[in-house]
Amino acid sequence: MADDDFRYDWSPDGASGVAVEWIIPEAGRFGRDRHVSRADASHARITETGGAPSGSRSVTRGEADAYVAELTRAATERGAKLEAEAAQRQRWRDELASRCPHCGDQPRYYDGRQRLQSGGAGAEMVFGALSVSNVDVHIYICGSCGSIELFEDGRLPHPLPGNASA
Repeated sequence: MADDDFRYDWSPDGASGVAVEWIIPEAGRFGRDRHVSRADASHARITETGGAPSGSRSVTRGEADAYVAELTRAATERGAKLEAEAAQRQRWRDELASRCPHCGDQPRYYDGRQRLQSGGAGAEMVFGALSVSNVDVHIYICGSCGSIELFEDGRLPHPLPGNASA
């Protein structure tokens, strides 16, 4: 593979992998394509893997240049879109707070992480460990009425930015 061959892990057509290799058709040994640098190529072999457009095709250098430009443009747009989505998710997380609906949206305080067990010790003794499930949760408590809200561990960083720790 030449230094200026092109590999990409995504395409707007749905392929999960794209490779562009610069070639001179039938100029190698036994009539095979010869791999060359882009400057010396008259054609390119585009290989797409994954998705509907899977396969390989030979195109002229100009068509390959246009395809590479399209992939580069699409990659730039995709990168900007992914960055914007990540920034929006981060803003959403920064504004998260557990508030008590019973006490006029008063913020709850963070009381730590606990493991909840369903099934009980008797079920575990009778039916074995497979009959019991454990779930790690983060607990937020209202200081006025004592209501609680639970969040499954691992989905969000805790404590939430809008809540104080106990």
